Amino acid sequence: MKHKHRWMLAAALLSVAALGLWRLPVQADGAYVAQIPDFKLQDPSGAEHTDEQIAGQNGTVIIVTIPNVKHGETQGRWSRWLTKDGWPENGPHFVMIEDLEQSAVREKALESMKEKFKPGQKPLLLLDHAGEVRRAFRVPQDETVVMIFNKDGALVKFYNDKPTLEDAKDARKLIQSMAK
Repeated sequence: MKHKHRWMLAAALLSVAALGLWRLPVQADGAYVAQIPDFKLQDPSGAEHTDEQIAGQNGTVIIVTIPNVKHGETQGRWSRWLTKDGWPENGPHFVMIEDLEQSAVREKALESMKEKFKPGQKPLLLLDHAGEVRRAFRVPQDETVVMIFNKDGALVKFYNDKPTLEDAKDARKLIQSMAK
């Protein structure tokens, strides 16, 4: 009888997965978007920014993340390590997209971002209220991903694990090579 129940459970899970109601995060190469998708988001001051504005002639570095404690440490570490020696003049644009849909402390996070936001800061903070842009980048829920795009908007490299100093050095070398 036990085996019958296991087969029934397995069949039910396969049916749910086939219908697209349940998805496992996919982390294989090519799992993320190949080109910067079209989007329009606001920064905490209410200014609107589009994909065309952030796609720089020298590339773009985008951190797609969630405003919560678990991801705050990761996004903070990436931001500090990537800007440690300053951001290269004429370097790629540096943007952080916060998926507020996943935040359990949404209002508190928004309030904090509005207080701390300064125009011109690196990275540029953009608010994804409904998680639509995160999904357009094909970033699974509950993940922080750093994506580096070239001047044509094509994905060159991504980092989807907790940052290591070696990852940061690797990313900084790539960023430096993109600066003109």
